[in-house]
Amino acid sequence: MAALRLRLPRAPAVATFSSVPCRHAIPQEEPPPPRRPNTAHLNALLTSYGRRGRLRDAQDLFEKMPRRDVISWTALLTAYADNGDPASARLVFDDMPRRNASSWNALLSVYLRAGQPAAAHALFCKMPARNAVSYGAVISGLARAGMLREAEAVFAEVPEQWRDPVGSNALMAGYLRAGELDMALRVFKGMTVKDVISWSAVVDGLCKHGSLSEARKVFETMPERNVVSWTSMIRGYVKLRMHRDGLLLFLDMRRAGVQVNTTTLSVALDACAEDGLVREGIQIHSLIIAMGFETDVFLGDSVIILYSRFGWMVDARRVFACMKWKDIVSWNSLITGYVQHNMVEEAHVLFKLMPEKDAVSWTSMVVGFANRGWMRESVELFEQMPGKDEVAWTAVISSLIANGDYLSTVRWFCRMAQEGCKPNTIAFSCLLSALASLTMLNQGMQAHASTWDGSLTLLFTLLWYQCTQSVEGWLRLIVFSQVLAGQVFSLLIL
Repeated sequence: MAALRLRLPRAPAVATFSSVPCRHAIPQEEPPPPRRPNTAHLNALLTSYGRRGRLRDAQDLFEKMPRRDVISWTALLTAYADNGDPASARLVFDDMPRRNASSWNALLSVYLRAGQPAAAHALFCKMPARNAVSYGAVISGLARAGMLREAEAVFAEVPEQWRDPVGSNALMAGYLRAGELDMALRVFKGMTVKDVISWSAVVDGLCKHGSLSEARKVFETMPERNVVSWTSMIRGYVKLRMHRDGLLLFLDMRRAGVQVNTTTLSVALDACAEDGLVREGIQIHSLIIAMGFETDVFLGDSVIILYSRFGWMVDARRVFACMKWKDIVSWNSLITGYVQHNMVEEAHVLFKLMPEKDAVSWTSMVVGFANRGWMRESVELFEQMPGKDEVAWTAVISSLIANGDYLSTVRWFCRMAQEGCKPNTIAFSCLLSALASLTMLNQGMQAHASTWDGSLTLLFTLLWYQCTQSVEGWLRLIVFSQVLAGQVFSLLIL
């Protein structure tokens, strides 16, 4: 059996058919053609580059696009506009083969952001087609720039279907920003369609002008309230020092289920700090932590101010230390708190650690040293200030008068005037007090004549009496007291 076995050649691993004649060749599949990039996808990527500030990538992508539509051009234009390059945005606009309303609106926003409302208005007049966004943007931009008459002219051209609420809201906001409350109310009353923005703007405007009762009436009649309207009303109470009423409204807001934001919480903290409401302040701080806002810089600054007002400087420092990001207000708030509670050494250590300082930082430390009676250190620090404003000068002058150095007070006041800084009322009052203590009547009369501030007349009268010890000085003092009581209208007899 073994002899009958044939030893066959081993078959190759891969069979070949080269030796086999084929009548029909086996067709080979061609590779699929490459996909052409989707224009919509590329437009989205182009927009994404612009939002992230990657202008070079956006420009490269735009140049490599096999097909560009009007959306592609507008996306590139908007990218340059959003990143502060209006010149390049204008070049893109000029090269556009076809434009639509969005393209014109994009360039319109370029001029408005660049603070060129006149150029925006001129472009608006050339627009072949306008929509509600065009009218709203140009009215808002003109009104914000104080060009109310031009804004009114554009508003008069708005088609009826686009006038309310967008156009009316824009004009009303301009009137409120310019302090023309009556004109804003006239626009509001003439609106056929009002949204929550319209109502909130009126509430905020009335609160800012002190018409709190009228603002509350409008607030109560609102068909819908949002966080802006609630916050405006609460801020109105706090601004007029009706802190408890503001906090009660804050509680009503919470009960109504309206989600508060960082601005609302900051206003509530200010109310607690101003009125010394310790328990309420702690509760709001706990709410901030519970809502996940503890990393917010703006709220962190408010909490530092709150605890500083209470005198809890250890807690204020703890909040400061836990802040991941700190701005210059954070540093100044803690330094000011230390100074107010006579913790000058801690304030100075923090002052030296500051990455950057402004006038508030320097002035706070100048006052801190002066309050301790360390006038040499206070003056040395003042001399190092890169820019000295009237607040800093007045701080030194008032510190000198508080420490009884009347002659230096007069000298510093003269130096303040010589260096081109205009003295304010507090500086003048310090000067008159110093001159009264030095019995320098002629100089006091010259200082009083140079300001003619009615609030300084009492100081001048006391100066007169202290210098002359005369009956005339007493008469001047009596007359001024009658002026304060509203019995005398004119000071000419002085």
